[in-house]
Amino acid sequence: MQYHIQCGPGDVAPVVIVPGDQGRVESIISKLHDPEKVSENRGLITYTGYYEDYPVSVTSTGMGGPSASIVYEELINIGAKILIRIGSVAGLQEEIEEGDVIIPHACVRDDGASQYYVPQNFPAVASPEVYLRLISAAKSLNLDFKTGINWSHS
Repeated sequence: MQYHIQCGPGDVAPVVIVPGDQGRVESIISKLHDPEKVSENRGLITYTGYYEDYPVSVTSTGMGGPSASIVYEELINIGAKILIRIGSVAGLQEEIEEGDVIIPHACVRDDGASQYYVPQNFPAVASPEVYLRLISAAKSLNLDFKTGINWSHS
């Protein structure tokens, strides 16, 4: 049993959608079949259900890199393989507007947490397979989206 998320092996799917805001969990699980609440502890909520025939979990992380890193570690400890972070970002380019969908392929790591996992000059690059599948899904839904590199700053 993981201390913060209060989940154990078998509680989460290999694919986990991880919003920061626990308020987004309800919106996400409304798209799943048979979502079951696995745990709720310290504002960290986990549900597991199915999207089409694929098992998917949703776990809120709280705000910021340190909280997210705790949740990510615990999810990986119990079998999560793909973590897809969704949420809000600030756009630095004028052409990015509120509500735009952004699918980054890499990240500039200017935060306080990731340096404890890999050297600062190690590139933070998305899984090519996951990145391409997200783009394919956005296209199939006729979503306008932007790609590029994001910047994580604490």
